[in-house]
Amino acid sequence: MSLAIILAFIALLVGGVADFLYRIAQDKGISSGVFLFWQSIIFSAILWIYALITGEVAKLDLFTLIVGLPAGAMGFAALTLFIISVKTGDISVNAPIFRLNFVITSAGAMILLGEPVLPLRVLGVVLALLSVFFFAELTSLKVIKNPSRSLVLVSTASIIFGFVGILIKYGLENDIDPIPLLLSQTIAFQIAATINVILQKSWRPNGATILYSPLVAILQLIWASLTLFALNIADASLIYPIIQLSFIITAILGFILLKEKLNRSKLIGIIFAITTVGVLSIA
Repeated sequence: MSLAIILAFIALLVGGVADFLYRIAQDKGISSGVFLFWQSIIFSAILWIYALITGEVAKLDLFTLIVGLPAGAMGFAALTLFIISVKTGDISVNAPIFRLNFVITSAGAMILLGEPVLPLRVLGVVLALLSVFFFAELTSLKVIKNPSRSLVLVSTASIIFGFVGILIKYGLENDIDPIPLLLSQTIAFQIAATINVILQKSWRPNGATILYSPLVAILQLIWASLTLFALNIADASLIYPIIQLSFIITAILGFILLKEKLNRSKLIGIIFAITTVGVLSIA
């Protein structure tokens, strides 16, 4: 198993735990926009302090900003649309649909960035798709025939985030280092998050936000760093299908710690996810 696959697998685990903590915070009555604002402040502060100490900030040139700023703004737009979609939709369905962004990234990397179209990679993407469809029970959803506003929003969010992945991989392929690229994304993301709370006229964190936003921020920073370093040494079509299966970890934690039910469809989805990682590890 290559280093890139190991990094991607660790990112999958970390991302799943972060999403689980965010889910708990939601149950405790957080405002999503306020939570995202404080989470991004903590995320950015830790990253920028590290970059200043290590000298990584000196690598933040114009080309890095040209790539990173749009990626950060698009990332915020995608997450905001996803959050809005959850307010009127089923998170157990919308979260896996949002994770389908790896299809856009993988296809775009092959078509636009010239990544090789290898049989095992294609199989891995198909298995990941099956994992999402079975886990979210999309095969039995009547709303597929009559898409709701919620599904339209989350589908749009997934497409946007998929293009973010392509943009990030493009930057890394053109010799942008992972940390400066992440720094440039935080600039746009933080500005957008700040504008959002100003428009909402709400920025004060409640108890759950104070408790969980630092934890989620640290985990998301680890996730983002692992993802970028993995993408720096391997193809996006190999890495993204793995890391975007993190919802499986979130679900498993829910089954174990929250005593949520595990039906046959979700179990099949988990099996497909495990198979995906296995296939892509040898692709």
